[in-house]
Amino acid sequence: MAKSSYPRGADYRSIYNLIGECRELGDDPRLWREHLLAWAARTAGAPVANEYEALLRPTVISGVTGWGWGGSGLEIDYWLKLNEIFARRGLDYNPMIPAYIAATERGEGPCLSRPDMVSDADWYGTEYFQSYHGPSRADVMMYSIIPQPNGMNMGVVLVRPIGDRDFSKRSKVVVGMAHLLIAPLVGGALAGYSDPSPSDLSPRTRQVLRCALEGDSDKQIAARLGMARNTVNHYVKQIYAHFHVQSRPELLARWLRHGWGSRFAWADPDAEA
Repeated sequence: MAKSSYPRGADYRSIYNLIGECRELGDDPRLWREHLLAWAARTAGAPVANEYEALLRPTVISGVTGWGWGGSGLEIDYWLKLNEIFARRGLDYNPMIPAYIAATERGEGPCLSRPDMVSDADWYGTEYFQSYHGPSRADVMMYSIIPQPNGMNMGVVLVRPIGDRDFSKRSKVVVGMAHLLIAPLVGGALAGYSDPSPSDLSPRTRQVLRCALEGDSDKQIAARLGMARNTVNHYVKQIYAHFHVQSRPELLARWLRHGWGSRFAWADPDAEA
């Protein structure tokens, strides 16, 4: 590996900070993923980043998160169609998936770009590229696929437009290092797709949830948020049902068991409803 490909001190610090920041957002399966994708896109210089949780063979896609599509100049409709096709035809429809699997079996990766796996002639001549990537204007891709503790795979895909340069070796190494550290945390310190998301609750319910997690009683929550006690009780019942718990101690134990932080980025201090 050329010296220019080696991570620098700043890269290690950036990865260290990323892990801590994701853990602080770890109680919400969408927020920490979006933060990871924003970091990866910025690090590698990509306008768009996607994350998948999936089995490869047979294909089972249990979760998808996209970042950066708005304002990227790339057509998101084709990506959404591809996700439907992957679920129906399998991920091997994408010629980069079997090529990626073969490359990793040779000891390459975990971060590989399209030119590392598929030649220009083989790539641009495929029905897959001509039907989807060409019209979407998405061409230069970086893939990283890491197994998770739950038996699924976590795939991070970075996207650049047609005509852009390939990703640098250093960016592949740095993103790959971060991914290797993040993937084992999914389902523990980082909420999985199957975990109930605080963001799915209404803004006012999220406020009550934050107060409850900070140790407030129903009476204290009512005073803090300017609510009637029976209104607080109504929200608390919604929270218990959402997180499949029966009591305040069980709710708190859920956060403690996962080691989730107290940032509560999903809470909106100005919520009215």
